[in-house]
Amino acid sequence: MDFDQDLLKVAEHLRHRDLAADKIRRVAWHFGVPLGHGFEAHNIVDLPVDLILKVVGHLMAKNCTSLDRRVEDMNIVMVPAFQLWLANMPKLIDLTAFMSFCPRNHKYHFFKEALTEISKFVPQVEELLWEVHEPTRNVDLIFVDSEILEALGKLTQLKTLSIREKFKFRLRDLINLGNQLPNLQSLSIVLDDNANLLLKPNLHDPVGIQLKLSLRKLKVLIFELQNVGDEIYFYLFFVLHLRSAHIIDYFEEENIIYRNHFETMVEDTTTRPKYVNSLNLRTFKVIVDYTRLFDYCHLRCPHVQHLEIKRIGSGEANEPETKLEIQFNEHYLLFDHIMSMTLAHLPPTVVLRFLRKYGPVLKTLCIKNVRSTNASFNPSPHEILTMCPRLEKLVLKGGLYSDQMEPIASFTQLKELELIFSRMELFPVTATLHAPNLEKLTLGARSDVTLISNLAALIAEKKILQRSGGSSLFGPVELLG
Repeated sequence: MDFDQDLLKVAEHLRHRDLAADKIRRVAWHFGVPLGHGFEAHNIVDLPVDLILKVVGHLMAKNCTSLDRRVEDMNIVMVPAFQLWLANMPKLIDLTAFMSFCPRNHKYHFFKEALTEISKFVPQVEELLWEVHEPTRNVDLIFVDSEILEALGKLTQLKTLSIREKFKFRLRDLINLGNQLPNLQSLSIVLDDNANLLLKPNLHDPVGIQLKLSLRKLKVLIFELQNVGDEIYFYLFFVLHLRSAHIIDYFEEENIIYRNHFETMVEDTTTRPKYVNSLNLRTFKVIVDYTRLFDYCHLRCPHVQHLEIKRIGSGEANEPETKLEIQFNEHYLLFDHIMSMTLAHLPPTVVLRFLRKYGPVLKTLCIKNVRSTNASFNPSPHEILTMCPRLEKLVLKGGLYSDQMEPIASFTQLKELELIFSRMELFPVTATLHAPNLEKLTLGARSDVTLISNLAALIAEKKILQRSGGSSLFGPVELLG
């Protein structure tokens, strides 16, 4: 019985070796180099150096699409390819594709192994990434341990660290990282939910003081919690203590709206502060019921470029809209450099106030779930686009009602449009898509099949999305699941 089991293991190992060789042959063929049928995975080291770099670079960049993920694939193909790739001494190491081939219950082992290799052979790496594109709230995470932190601490030239898979960090881990990584400028991680019990909203909190001293050069902090309701505590805590940071935010869908302006936002400015206690923030988040902290916000945060005004939840069903308006400080309308804005769960009167003020200069805009007991007061797409003539990206989600729109060619700057409605037929999609520079359309999963078919036909006829560069529906049009 044991002999039969051993034979099966050998056969399985040989099968994976053959699959590995096939994978390398396909990648080499992609670069115009055919490899013979006698080629085996270990023969990759005998290939010309330029071809080796192309093959392993391709393997390190392409995510796994198979549901069948095995340790053998990692050991036979991905780990050796990763080691060869490190020989090129990359300044940026993105482990996302590499780790996507790994079975979930082995991720810790292979990440630790990869990190050990990096700390030994490429300690001068400047960017280390392990990304996910969706929140990790439904995924079991473990605390980062001393071995992982020790390996990370050896990467003393690291400027960017993004680990949003497998691990979560405590506040003391952030302090230790900051002390070990003096050049750290950008950090994206999942935090321990229980830490909010220790947070104090005052400048004399000892944890906050340590954090400020250890993360002196930090410009960007994007964090995530598995408990949604606690983000505001962390946000206020970090804003108070990381006073040199340019971007402090928690990971959520709306954050993507200003990603196109990231480089501009993290640039240093020589503009003289208007207020003695001013912050360097380029993004500013206003949460209803937490507004008192931000009196004179336009003076405290004179460099803000992205403004987010949102309400947590939908409020009381019969709550007067005027009550919500009163809660907003006029100082929110006094920023000088706004180019991007997110408005969520607000009454239309408040939405219109912000659009009238900032609409003429906006490049990106997200409006989510306008709250109104009277649908006729909701801003129409025509009003939004008319008030925001320079928009390059527009995201509209839920709760909007449309007027009748004729095709308008004056939306000359619009490049991206994202529409997530429960009743897509109420929105004049094809009219808006005549914008001459539109490159991409993203629709919600509930989009009508007839609408999608009509769009596919219009794209094929080159009547809309002419700048997309693709003739098929799945190029310029993306469907969200």
